[in-house]
Amino acid sequence: MDYTTRFNPSEDALLYWLRERVDRSMLEEIAMADYSYNYELHLSALLKVHQGEALPVPIPWEPREVLELTRWSEPDDLYIEKYKVSKSFNKGSKGIPGHLIRAFACTLLLRAVVEPENRNSFDGENSTIVQLVSSAIHLGQDAATATVRFLAWCVEQVPHHYETERPFYVMGILLLEVFLATDKKKKNSKKKKNAKETYCESLLLLCDWVMDEEAKVRNNDNVPSSDWLLGLTFFDIKHDTWKLLTRQLLIEPIVPHSKKTVEILELIGLSLLES
Repeated sequence: MDYTTRFNPSEDALLYWLRERVDRSMLEEIAMADYSYNYELHLSALLKVHQGEALPVPIPWEPREVLELTRWSEPDDLYIEKYKVSKSFNKGSKGIPGHLIRAFACTLLLRAVVEPENRNSFDGENSTIVQLVSSAIHLGQDAATATVRFLAWCVEQVPHHYETERPFYVMGILLLEVFLATDKKKKNSKKKKNAKETYCESLLLLCDWVMDEEAKVRNNDNVPSSDWLLGLTFFDIKHDTWKLLTRQLLIEPIVPHSKKTVEILELIGLSLLES
């Protein structure tokens, strides 16, 4: 089954959305992430991308290094303290500006990752994916919708012979779709029956998709551990964030899941949390 087309894949929708909101001062902050080393070169590269140019392939050190460092930023101190999430490696903007900065960096990294000539330059995309998903949720419905479309496009680009990270893209889409549905239910409790059924069908398909992708990797690779999903990779620096979002959205949602989806969402959530 071709799952991706259901989510209207788009390479550019998210980047266009971010470009309209990321200003020069935010690009300057990214460029300074490596203790301002090669600041001018990093900034020049970032400005070109912000103005519509594609990242060079293969991706050069400027801006790759500062994009990777910015990926680790945590714009919400309260979020860090309350949930014991790993502290960031660099100090930067907080709140919405911080999430715009991090989302911009993660988007560029994931666009670079799927280029065949960059394949040996990156590892552990699951960390970049979950940082992007978290920021998209903080930025609201429009950002989350654009991120779903972008991640669906990414899945299409990831070759099956390099599929270890594929399930994480799909899990990111699932978390975002649950967030979007929950957010809409909070704003409109009198949701039409047809819309509810479409939402349930979409989530059930997503659950099948993520379990199918996880099983493919587990059956084909020598995976690090038996832990569901998170055990597929050695790159675990942001596994706590995967667990946090999973708990918030699948296990302890603000608005209860529908009767049709609650069992499978809780099964997936508990499988990940128990890993």
